Amino acid sequence: MTKFTFLIFLCSQLLFAGTDSTSSVNYYAVGGITIATGVWFGISQSKQVDQYWHDPAPFHFNFKDDWKYAHGADKFGHAFFANTVATVYTEALKLSGVDSVTSAWYAGGIALTHQTIIEIRDGLSTGKNGAYEPYLGFSWGDMTANTIGTSLPILQVYYPFTQNFRYKISYNGSAKYKSGEYYSKISDDYESTYHWLSFNMYNVLPKHLQTYWTPFLNIAVGHSVKDIVDRPANYWGNGYHELWLSLDYNFEALPGDAAWMRSIKKLLNIYKLPAPCVRILPSVVWYGFRI
Repeated sequence: MTKFTFLIFLCSQLLFAGTDSTSSVNYYAVGGITIATGVWFGISQSKQVDQYWHDPAPFHFNFKDDWKYAHGADKFGHAFFANTVATVYTEALKLSGVDSVTSAWYAGGIALTHQTIIEIRDGLSTGKNGAYEPYLGFSWGDMTANTIGTSLPILQVYYPFTQNFRYKISYNGSAKYKSGEYYSKISDDYESTYHWLSFNMYNVLPKHLQTYWTPFLNIAVGHSVKDIVDRPANYWGNGYHELWLSLDYNFEALPGDAAWMRSIKKLLNIYKLPAPCVRILPSVVWYGFRI
C-alpha cells in the first residue's frame, strides 16, 4: 500500500465525522475514526515488514547515511507526510464535534506515534533486503522532520499568524522516472517530487494594499533534488538541490463556509497545482505553468 493509498484511507475518515454541528461530540464518529486508525496502523506495519524489515538487527542509530540518502530530500517527505496525517485527523475530529485545541493535539499525537513506531522498527532492522548494504536505523533526522510536520497544526491553534502557511507537495516526472527503468511509482522518485511552503500573501498585506492582490493566490517556496540516482533504486548519487519560487492557488479562499466545506478545501490545499514559477537555484530559469 503506497503513501497515496494511506492518505486516501485517512481522508476517508472524514466520512465518519459529523456535519456542521460542533456543539457536542459525536462519539459514533470518534469511534469510527478510532477503528480506522487501528486498521491503518496494522496495514502500515504489515506493508513496512514486507518492504523494509526483512532482516532484524540489534537496535541502532543511522548516523552514517542519514543525510546522504536522497540528498536529504526524504526529510522534507517525512515532514510532509506527518503534517498531512495530522491535518486530516485534526479536520476529522473537529467535524466530529471535538474542539480545535483537543483535535490538534490528538491528531499530532496519532501522527507522531505512527512515525515513531516506524523509526523504532527501522532501528531494529538492517534494511538491506539481500540486495544492498545495510542502510536502515533509527534516524534523528527523520524524527526531527516528523516532529516539525506534526507540530504545524498545533502551532496554528495557538499562533494565528502560522495559519498563513500551508505545506504542500507536487510531482513532475523526472527523466529517470519516465524511462521506466528506475521507479514504477512517481511517489518513490525524489527527483520527481517537489515540497512547498505556501504563504498567504493576502492575509498579511495591509488593508489598503489588499485591493492589489487576490485571496486566491499565494506565494510558494519549493525544494527538489536532481541527479541523486546513479542506478535503479540507489539514492546515493551526488546530485544537487533545486530551490523554486512560484505562484500558488489558495483553495481555502473559495466560497463555502460550512464546516465540512472548510475541511475539504483545506485538504485540497495539500497538493500544489501547476502555476507560473521560477527556479532560483542552482541557476535561474523562468517557466510558465509547471509543477
